[in-house]
Amino acid sequence: MADIDQSFGTKTTITCTLTSLADGASRQSTVWDMGAGNQIDEFVMMRTLGLAGSIDYVFVYVFGALDTTSDHFTDAAGASDAAFTTANIKNSPLLGSVAMNGVTGVKAGPFSVASAFGGFLPAEGGLIVNNESAAALSATAGDHVLEYIPVYVTSA
Repeated sequence: MADIDQSFGTKTTITCTLTSLADGASRQSTVWDMGAGNQIDEFVMMRTLGLAGSIDYVFVYVFGALDTTSDHFTDAAGASDAAFTTANIKNSPLLGSVAMNGVTGVKAGPFSVASAFGGFLPAEGGLIVNNESAAALSATAGDHVLEYIPVYVTSA
């Protein structure tokens, strides 16, 4: 009888410029192909740092598309790292919230992309980060990291 195991692919950094992201502002990441392998999920982790007074939350949403040949993403998100109008976040599922801690760095996740879409991955997608922490995020690029890792089921 075969053993069923969980395994992980290669961790990959998601491009999303969060330096000095103002309170109330949002930014979308570049997209990545979520159907490139036989993964059953993508786990997302976030590391970030706020400024003094950032004691509320940063929200991470995920947007998707049905295929990789059109740019028909949830909430009309685009394919590149760019500013995103916060008021346009209407239909992108909430991936997770990050409780900020002032000038102390925080790590959050892993968040399951498949769970946000009812248990299955879209063909491709990306993230929208919405800063509602009550202060801007750090101006140092290295203080902000978004990563994903594919999750597989294997049998031996």
